[in-house]
Amino acid sequence: MAFSVLRYYYFLEDDQEIIEQLTAFWKKEGIPADSGGRWPFFKEAADQRFSRLQYGNIVIMILGLKETQGSWDAYISSMEEWEEQARVADNDLLAKVTVLCGSDSGWEELLVPARGICPYRDIVSFSIQKGQLARLDWKWPRGRAYYLFQQDEVSPSLERFFSSSLPLLEAGLIRLNMVSNLYRDRNTTILKEINGCDSRLSNILHTQLVSEQAAGKRVGELEEQVQELSSSYGILAGDYSMIQEGVSRLNGLMDAVMIQIKGERFFKLANDVQDAIFSPYNRRLTELKNTIDDLRASRENHQAAIDVVRSRIDIMLSRENIETQERIKHLMEINTSIQQQSLTFQIAAGIIEFIVLAYYSHSLWKNLAHGAYDLVPPGVQLIMVVLFSWTTVYCTHLIAEYRQGDTHIRSKMLLYCGLLCLLLGIVIFGTYWLQMKAAH
Repeated sequence: MAFSVLRYYYFLEDDQEIIEQLTAFWKKEGIPADSGGRWPFFKEAADQRFSRLQYGNIVIMILGLKETQGSWDAYISSMEEWEEQARVADNDLLAKVTVLCGSDSGWEELLVPARGICPYRDIVSFSIQKGQLARLDWKWPRGRAYYLFQQDEVSPSLERFFSSSLPLLEAGLIRLNMVSNLYRDRNTTILKEINGCDSRLSNILHTQLVSEQAAGKRVGELEEQVQELSSSYGILAGDYSMIQEGVSRLNGLMDAVMIQIKGERFFKLANDVQDAIFSPYNRRLTELKNTIDDLRASRENHQAAIDVVRSRIDIMLSRENIETQERIKHLMEINTSIQQQSLTFQIAAGIIEFIVLAYYSHSLWKNLAHGAYDLVPPGVQLIMVVLFSWTTVYCTHLIAEYRQGDTHIRSKMLLYCGLLCLLLGIVIFGTYWLQMKAAH
């Protein structure tokens, strides 16, 4: 019975230092790198070789061990010892896939030592052209996976499959599994956010809007509620986009893996095996789509709540506007009444001012020019005193308005000031002339 082992190491592209460290150690141990040709790994001669593949941002390092005398346990022990010496820990790896290859023996004989290495619970068999191939447990046990392969004969398709197709297929599944786990965690977080947002929404709707206590709420408090609801709406909108992106990414990765499976000619997967491969990812898609429905419903509820609160604010503002308008109307009525009273007082003050001014101007004229005053006819005295008093009162009002900023009455003010000066000049000149006349 001949045994050999292939191991695929999966790294992120950013871990170049660890990759180079592992490669340098293999070279130090005398293990050559594959030159790019076909691996002679499955031929009868002993062989040790490693190679490198790239799958997107995933780097795959492949190590193969085969000797004329040896066992799987010995090969795996050597590999793990080299990993330890090269300081490559499991935490540095995305995953580690081991292919246990056996020849010159039956399938049942290979299952016994394989169980000692990987205590599998079930086997997922692949239909291949020559030999038998199975994966021991489909689920990943802590980032490790094991394949069991029984070799009947060597062929180019066999070498190509194990040196390229299978590690790339596993890389696709690893990336799919990583993205699925990523959105599983995000989905859990988003569901908690939905519950929190819905709880706050319920509190606003039922406690602050529906209850009687909300009747006296001020507009400022309602605006704070709109802000809180808008913030929750923004969170839900972001989560909605994120989950939609997750559904799109999972569908794309699943399609990519399916293309890899269908394009491989070395093996064929039965429908039940394909269902077993994609079943957890289909469940994840279902969970994400259900979350999308929850997000859509919660987002619509928040939008409706925002509209309700804004409507309530508009109603309260309308009421306040009506009340403000009523108060303004009342103040305008009071102001009109005050203005009417002020006008009455102004007219009364003007009349009193006119009478007082007329009386004192008449008395002053009479006392200062007694002889001339007696010569003036009574009618002329009355006309002159009335004109002088009225012009003086009106002129002082115009001057007061002009000093308050009513510049448009400047011409009228100058006219009446000139008229007042003319009247005063007539009185002075007439009085002087009459006094001179009375002296002669």
